Amino acid sequence: MPSRLRLSLVAFAVALVAGACGSDSQSVESEEDSSLVAATASGGQIDFGSLEGTDTVLWFWAPW
Repeated sequence: MPSRLRLSLVAFAVALVAGACGSDSQSVESEEDSSLVAATASGGQIDFGSLEGTDTVLWFWAPW
């Protein structure tokens, strides 16, 4: 087996095992976590606390 393929398989296996090692405990959220307010692209504001419990896609954009 070529060394590049072997290294790729080992890296994949390590990533798979590392991803499976997540914690079962629920994270503790405080009232401060949902108080983030940010500007929108159209000039308005959005309160991220209003998105709690909904599926949301955040699209980060940098103009460089």
